[in-house]
Amino acid sequence: MQKSRGIIVGLLLTGLLTGCHSATDTQTPTVQPATSKVSAVRSVTTRDFLGRWVSARPAMSLYLSTNHQVAWFRRGHTPIRSRATLTLSDTRATFTINHNVAKLTLNDANQMTMNYQGTNIALIKDPNWQPEHNQVPTTTNDALKAGTLTPTFKLSY
Repeated sequence: MQKSRGIIVGLLLTGLLTGCHSATDTQTPTVQPATSKVSAVRSVTTRDFLGRWVSARPAMSLYLSTNHQVAWFRRGHTPIRSRATLTLSDTRATFTINHNVAKLTLNDANQMTMNYQGTNIALIKDPNWQPEHNQVPTTTNDALKAGTLTPTFKLSY
């Protein structure tokens, strides 16, 4: 008797579930892409450009300190030290060295491109040098000394 009740209840449940099941649609549904626009805010400040920026080729080091001092050291060239004000425009900054304009473009927080007299130079930021605490070197040898770089940030000049 219990077996027959179980079979009857099972058949009733199967019938109810089958009746609730909707017929499958034979048409393929179309997917409409949502039109959305993503815009990233990208603003920089003068502070983003400050620091020691170095390049292995050509061997150079560019210092931008908090007191508007610019020092540029290149192997085989006389160091350039001057007072300069960075003028911001989008992700770029411009300053003048000896009546020549240098344009700096941030690629990200640690990489920058410097355009000086038609030449583009890729620069990497030295994470050890702090523009508000560290002194700008006075000689090219001191500025390009590999020993001043952190072990994880070694460039061979």
